[in-house]
Amino acid sequence: MANRLKIGVDFHGVITANPHFFSAFTQEAVSRGWEIHVITGGPGSVICKMLDDWKISYTTVFAILDFYAALDKVAYKKNNEFHIDDKLWNSAKALYCKEHGIDIHIDDSTIYKKWFSTPYCLYDAFDNRCRLDNGTEMDFSAGAVAALDEIGRMAKRA
Repeated sequence: MANRLKIGVDFHGVITANPHFFSAFTQEAVSRGWEIHVITGGPGSVICKMLDDWKISYTTVFAILDFYAALDKVAYKKNNEFHIDDKLWNSAKALYCKEHGIDIHIDDSTIYKKWFSTPYCLYDAFDNRCRLDNGTEMDFSAGAVAALDEIGRMAKRA
């Protein structure tokens, strides 16, 4: 992993669970020269508005819905609902992380985890901790700086 870390952060269930913390977390990460990739279902325009309202700093927003809509792989229904093949949807975050060299992804769902080769940190909003498969546990309740310091130490060990 390089000095310029790239962190993927899920929107629904992670940022939405603790926007105050993730505002401080993302602002500190960007001030260190690190990248924040908000990786979400979308739609991107709605997510960007909320991120801006919550003062969440980010480098990029990747919205699965927007990505597959551009590839004409979204089926829209009359009531404005949409459908994307489950395999495409569930693997999209992992593929994005791999293709963009994301060093760690923070998400609250186990559904996507099996597709990842990128380190996947399972976020628990209840205890404000993030757990990697290798047993590393990050205590986000210690604050944004401490959480990012731990991510930085983890990156040096990898």
